[in-house]
Amino acid sequence: MSNVNNTPIRSGRSARRFGTTGAALVGAALVLAACGGSDTPAAEPVAETVPATEAPAAAEPAAIAAPAATIGETDLGEVLVGERGLTLYGFTNDVDAESVCYGACADAWPPLIVDADWSVAPGLDEGIFNAVVRDDGQLQLVAGKWPLYYFAGDATAGDINGQTSGDVWFVVGTDGVLIEDAAGAEPAEEAAEAEEAAEEPAAEEALAVATAETDLGSVLVDVDGLTLYGFTEDVDGNPTCNEACADAWPPYLVEDGAVPAGLDESVFSVVTRDDGSSQLAAGVWPLYYFAGDAAAGDINGQGSGDVWFAVTAEGGLVMEAQAAAAASVTTGDTDLGSVLVDADGLTLYGFTEDVDGNPTCNEACADAWPPYVVEDGAVPAGLDESVFSVVTRDDGSSQLKAGAWPLYYFAGDAAAGETNGQGSGDVWFVVTPEGGLIKEVASDDGSSQLAAGVWPLYYFAGDAAAGDINGQGSGDVWFAVTAEGGLVMEAQA
Repeated sequence: MSNVNNTPIRSGRSARRFGTTGAALVGAALVLAACGGSDTPAAEPVAETVPATEAPAAAEPAAIAAPAATIGETDLGEVLVGERGLTLYGFTNDVDAESVCYGACADAWPPLIVDADWSVAPGLDEGIFNAVVRDDGQLQLVAGKWPLYYFAGDATAGDINGQTSGDVWFVVGTDGVLIEDAAGAEPAEEAAEAEEAAEEPAAEEALAVATAETDLGSVLVDVDGLTLYGFTEDVDGNPTCNEACADAWPPYLVEDGAVPAGLDESVFSVVTRDDGSSQLAAGVWPLYYFAGDAAAGDINGQGSGDVWFAVTAEGGLVMEAQAAAAASVTTGDTDLGSVLVDADGLTLYGFTEDVDGNPTCNEACADAWPPYVVEDGAVPAGLDESVFSVVTRDDGSSQLKAGAWPLYYFAGDAAAGETNGQGSGDVWFVVTPEGGLIKEVASDDGSSQLAAGVWPLYYFAGDAAAGDINGQGSGDVWFAVTAEGGLVMEAQA
C-alpha cells in the first residue's frame, strides 16, 4: 500500500516566538541536538516504501502488537501520537517522503521505527500510511507525505514542545497533513485573542525577565520560571547558536527589538541574530532556553559541553558545576527495574558506541546526551571503585563511568524515574547498579524482550521456586546471567 504523495511539500510558515508558553522543551536535550534550518541537504528521489501487511485470517488468540500510531488530544486538537501518547511530527525538509534526519538530528527527533507488520489504530485511515526504508535499513512510518518523528523535548502525552521548531518541524494531523498553526486556534478565535491582547496593557505584552532561586542560587528566568542560559562561544556578545543548535537552545526573542519594559537597561540589551530577529542579552551574554528544562527551576542545561551556564541577575555566568553533577550516584526504581540515577533521581545511560569505555558523544550529541562530569577527576566519595571510574573526554573534562560505560543524562528526561532515552537509536540504554546495560530487544512476534548485556533474558519452565537453577548448562547453550550482563558458564554444582 505505497501511497506517497509526490506533490511539492509546503515550507513552514513564520517561526514561532519563544516566550511565555511552550518554551520548555524536554527532553530533549532535550535535545538535545536538534535538526532544522535551511542547511539540511536536498533529498534524493522518492524513498523506497513498504506497504502494511494484510491482516492475517482469524486464528487462535495471540498477542497483538500495539498500533504504531493512534489519535491523541493536544492543544492543537486531535493529532497523531505514538508510544506513550507522545506527539508525532513531520519535517518539511523531508522531500518526497524520504527522511533526511540522521545523526544528531535523529537524537533530538527520533524516527518512529516500525516492524514489517505495523498497523495503525482504529479510527485512522490506513490508506494514508506507509513505511519507508531508512539509510540504516530500519522502517520508518509515514503519514501522507511525512516520515514521522518524536521530539526528545516532549516528556508526556499531549506535549507539543517541538511545534514550529526551526520553522521546519510541525505536528501531524490525523489526516496526514502538517498542522502549521502554532496556536491551534480557529480564525475567529485568533481574532478574538488578538483583540483581547490589544486591550491588555503594554507591560503585559513584554516578555519579562525575573530572578528565581535554584540549586545554583539566584539566576535569570522568564515569566514562567524557566532558566535562561549564556553560551561562552558567543564572543563579544554576538549570538552564534543557530539552526540545529537553536533547536536545542532556543534564543530568548523580543518582538519589537527593544528591551522589555521594566528591565534595567544597564544590564539588559538587544542583539540582532543572523536571521534578523532580536535576542535579549544580559551583560555580554545573549540569552537562551534549554530544551531539556521542563519546569520552573530546572537547570538541566547547566555546564552542558562546558560552554552553557545559567546567568546571574547582574548578567554574569554561574560557572560552578551543577550541584547534581557533583553528587553521588545512587540507584532508583524505574519501569525497567533498579538503575543508576543521580542525586535528583535522573536516569543515567550508557552508549554502545563508546567502545573500550572511551566517550564518543561530543558537541551536538552531548547537547542531547549531556555527560555526567565530575569536577576533580576523581570518583565521588562513597562510590564503589570496583564499579565506578573516571575517563577523560576530548575536551579534557572528567566523565564518570560505571563498568565499561561512560555515564550520560538524556535531555528528554525531565523528572526522577523517567527513562525516555531507553533504546534510543538502539544504542542508548539505562545502566544497572553493577555497571551493565539493560536492553530490550524485539522478538519475532513484535513483542519487546528484556536483555542484559547482549543476552535476551528467558525463564526456564523447569524452575519451580525462587533460587532454582535447573536450566543451568542445559544443552550446553543455556546459562544463568550475571548482574553485569554476562553468562555464568561454570557447570551447575
